[in-house]
Amino acid sequence: MISMKPLLLAAVLVATGVFGSLILLKAKVSVAPGDVSQRVYLGAPPTSAPSLSTAEAGVRAGGFKRHLLEKVLATFAQSEGDASVLANRYFDSLFAAAKSGDTRAARLLHAGIGNCTNRPSQLEYAKLRPALPKQGRLSQKNMDETLKRCVGFTDSQLALDWDIVRDAADDGDDEMRVAYYNMSAEADKSLTSRLNNRVLEHYTRALPYLRDAAANGYADAYLSMGDVYAKGILQSADLTLAYAYKLAWLERLRAESAYPNEVSQFSVGLEREFADLSNAQRLQASAYAQAILRGEVL
Repeated sequence: MISMKPLLLAAVLVATGVFGSLILLKAKVSVAPGDVSQRVYLGAPPTSAPSLSTAEAGVRAGGFKRHLLEKVLATFAQSEGDASVLANRYFDSLFAAAKSGDTRAARLLHAGIGNCTNRPSQLEYAKLRPALPKQGRLSQKNMDETLKRCVGFTDSQLALDWDIVRDAADDGDDEMRVAYYNMSAEADKSLTSRLNNRVLEHYTRALPYLRDAAANGYADAYLSMGDVYAKGILQSADLTLAYAYKLAWLERLRAESAYPNEVSQFSVGLEREFADLSNAQRLQASAYAQAILRGEVL
């Protein structure tokens, strides 16, 4: 079953012409995940959370009892918007579960901290802020907003997103394989490394994970593989194969989507993106798409 929220988000982005591959480079950290000495609140810490009893909340610093873990994961499954609160409140226990191979806990943690991993360390940011550009993703304004939004997490916790996603990808979770490929190079815990934009190294590491997910029929991997061929990542660009992978993704979306308007939007955006293909290339892409849907990685 395709996760519809990522599919629909991607559909809107492609249709508006702004969909692109995001990339990352894994970083190693040695700080313990439970270290709260680096915690710096730039505002009030999160106060709203799913209704979990005081007794249940008391186990957050220790090992999770299985019933509580299941309850927290069920809460996340019902509302992904709770991810940041859950990840902050139960970070240590969820991290332990993820390290033991529970990829559901890894997904929750990544959803909770993934949008905050581009927050630099407090000390580094204080030093480099004056040199940041006035506009763009790494502008002073955008980075200031990021630091304010991601209250409650330590720098060491945010840095662990690399390990969380990579380990879950190693454990065979296709969603995390695609997440590893699509994580941004700007998520590097070092702002200096981000400014250096170490892109090629990430692609070399991440592309095999993406291919594995596509081979397993994970639909979101088709979309990213389309970008691989469209942009010529680690190989020559091939617009026919790029179109084929995105056609395969569109076919899966049509089969399972309850939102025909979004399907139509993506289809229009796809045709716009590949408007220069010849009729012969389109026919070949259609044949390739059927092979992809049968489990072949081209």
